[in-house]
Amino acid sequence: MKKSLLLMSVFAMTALSADEEQENCCPSQCCDSFEVFADFLWWRGDVEGTEVAEKFVRTSTTGTSPFTADLSTIKVEGKWEPGFRFGIGTKLNDYDDWDLSLYWTYFRAKSRHVDQSFDSPEIKPLGISLLGPSALTVEAKWRLMTNLLDLELGKEFYPTCNLSLRPNVGIRGAFFNFRSKDEFLGSWSFHNSAFSPTPANRFTEENPTSQKARFHYYAGGLKFGLDSTWWFNDCFALVGCLDTSFVYGKYKIRQNFEGFQANAINDGLDELLAADLFARKDMWRLRTSLDGFLGFLWQQTFCCDQYTLKLYVGYEMSQWFQLYEVPQLIDTFDDHTAFQANGNPIFSTNYFLFENDEHGDVSFQGLTVEASFEF
Repeated sequence: MKKSLLLMSVFAMTALSADEEQENCCPSQCCDSFEVFADFLWWRGDVEGTEVAEKFVRTSTTGTSPFTADLSTIKVEGKWEPGFRFGIGTKLNDYDDWDLSLYWTYFRAKSRHVDQSFDSPEIKPLGISLLGPSALTVEAKWRLMTNLLDLELGKEFYPTCNLSLRPNVGIRGAFFNFRSKDEFLGSWSFHNSAFSPTPANRFTEENPTSQKARFHYYAGGLKFGLDSTWWFNDCFALVGCLDTSFVYGKYKIRQNFEGFQANAINDGLDELLAADLFARKDMWRLRTSLDGFLGFLWQQTFCCDQYTLKLYVGYEMSQWFQLYEVPQLIDTFDDHTAFQANGNPIFSTNYFLFENDEHGDVSFQGLTVEASFEF
């Protein structure tokens, strides 16, 4: 009997202690909750409008008879690179469960392409004639650094038991830094104009040429989105997000060309003069983006739902329309712009700028893994 009473006393004290611990563990519903999260990005970035040359590949040839060839465009394709995103947030329980978050996204896309012509100069640089009418080799590369800063306000609600929707609105700051460099081994073919253009009177000259371009785009604007979550149970869910943003900002565009200009001399021959051309342009533009995410969510709560650990895994894409904005220079007889050759201006061939308004989209896509902790 004494043993039974002692045993019951121990059980009662244990239960009371557990109740006290649970009461201390449970959160107060009047307090705000906070969240920190970090994302790992394994994305690929692609830039439209980065074609640098055309290549002719002979498919058949029989001596000096006409041959057939395939024409292809040499473009610098994007590659897979890592990136990250960090953010903090809070849920305002005192204000009808609105939530506020601030996060920073960083991604650097880059790529490089090397090509060459083995038999004859069958690579034609795209752009101005300073680069050469044809080329034996080409090495092209570009880099695009992206920084996005978002301040977002949203509110989650449940239209059904398993589906939650979270419309949101925010402010976005966008900062882009693009650089490219294309290097050629240009090839020029000449003949003595005093004689017939036979192979004996022809000669070629090869020189390295290059074109460099860069732009900075700093902008700010508004962002609108909708997040949805379909819960399979208390731990697993399917997540989809769709956002769009409108930002307005300033472009700072710079270009530099290093090449050669053919110049006629008195004895009927042509010579090459080294020439450098520098162009700049500043302008204000409105740009839009479309962002999407589709993936899965796993979460686990601790200590009476006071702490929550979340893990997101899915596919994310971001499309920026007409973001690539590097003006091109083409040959013309206009008199507005002249370049320098050996320190002296040459006005026989001039150039002007036009904007690339057709193929300027920039896209990012790939895997996103996010870890989040709420407390």
